[in-house]
Amino acid sequence: MTDDDPLLAYPEAAAVAGVSVRTLRNYKAAGTLPEPDDDTFPDRPRWHRSTITAWLAARPGQGVGGGRPPGRSSG
Repeated sequence: MTDDDPLLAYPEAAAVAGVSVRTLRNYKAAGTLPEPDDDTFPDRPRWHRSTITAWLAARPGQGVGGGRPPGRSSG
């Protein structure tokens, strides 16, 4: 580990991702969050900052995969 790629616990990883800790925990429970880089303590997983930023870059954008197509009314 280097100073420019620290290990992040839930609060720090959630801040990088711009979501709440609860949301990040839900992503982990759903299997959409990458495997932890350090799971020495299973109830306290940690990820390198680079792991979280790579995961964010690979995620689809907001609104992808659901909802009503643009220009369509609900009724």
